[in-house]
Amino acid sequence: MLTVSNDGLFIKLRQSSYLSEMGFTVSEDLGDDIVDIVQNQTLRSFGIDNLTDSIHEFCLSIIMQANPTPQNNPLLFWVALSLQTEEFGNGQRLEFHGLKDELTMREKLEALVHYARVFIMDLAGMSWIKSHSGKAPIQTWLNPKTWDWIDNGLPRPVDRQGDPADFDQRHWQAFKAHFEALHTKWLVKGSNSPIGVILELL
Repeated sequence: MLTVSNDGLFIKLRQSSYLSEMGFTVSEDLGDDIVDIVQNQTLRSFGIDNLTDSIHEFCLSIIMQANPTPQNNPLLFWVALSLQTEEFGNGQRLEFHGLKDELTMREKLEALVHYARVFIMDLAGMSWIKSHSGKAPIQTWLNPKTWDWIDNGLPRPVDRQGDPADFDQRHWQAFKAHFEALHTKWLVKGSNSPIGVILELL
């Protein structure tokens, strides 16, 4: 069980010899995000929702980091490490509970890009709902209950009359512009972001 204070945990992270020896530096912001996750995991009163929220914020902060390098961004650090061990060093693949990593490096990078898009789409939806009027149709469409067909592996239902997913409507066009601004900043090849760097490798 963790007994170290917030400040003590952050100092411990900064002084981790195995990270510094590998060239990675834990920034203050990143350290704060890690402390939040550890706190929510060890304090049972927070519950799973708070743990999920802190992990979500941690992932977003990694994806939405400007000027990322393998020395300051955990995602690019992992990519560089994987490239060195798997592609250039023929390192042994890890195995967890009988499940062996059999993905190619390209498949792993594509998965990172895919899930980054999911995180940014979620951010776009939540930030739009909080700050814009005429949000009800979008909020209804984003309701997880309307996406049961995805969880069950079914095809997308045929659009019904009045379906809020009519992308010609003004609110959808405005939301699209809102999402595309985030997409251009964080998710395109050559952008000043971790995914921009990863896309250069694909």
